[in-house]
Amino acid sequence: MKKILIILVIALLGYIHETYGLDNLETYGVDNLVLHGVVKKIDKQQGIIVIDTKIRTCSGERTFRFDPKDIPPDVEVLNKDIRFILDSPKCEIDRIHKIKILLKPRGVS
Repeated sequence: MKKILIILVIALLGYIHETYGLDNLETYGVDNLVLHGVVKKIDKQQGIIVIDTKIRTCSGERTFRFDPKDIPPDVEVLNKDIRFILDSPKCEIDRIHKIKILLKPRGVS
């Protein structure tokens, strides 16, 4: 019985992939998205940052608002790959999202 169920699930996933294409699925988070990208421009006084995001559904150079206190004065993030938390479960193209910048390298807790 388990083998039949597994085969049906695999067949269903194959059908969904062929019909709808997994590349077109949008990325959603339950509460907030955690993304990463390379910082292209930053204005610490205004709290504006431009990041070239690396996630397909939120890709490209995007402008975000951030709290300048998130980045210590002695830390340089320009042209660095950073992680950040979006204020929304979905990346909306026509909106300037507020983000929380995470300065620890990926994989470090």
